[in-house]
Amino acid sequence: MGEPAEVVEDVTRRRYADPAPADGTWLARRAELTRACLGPAIDALVTAYGCVRRSWGP
Repeated sequence: MGEPAEVVEDVTRRRYADPAPADGTWLARRAELTRACLGPAIDALVTAYGCVRRSWGP
């Protein structure tokens, strides 16, 4: 589905093998890769469905 292999491997490792915390450098890289992958999908949803007003907030 287009997810970065590094992120999928990290999630798999942390879930099924070694759940030890990652270092800060990798966390920043993983966040960057994830945002790059999910950003366009989020933009498409917002474009398709518009802004949703929540009853619990402004």
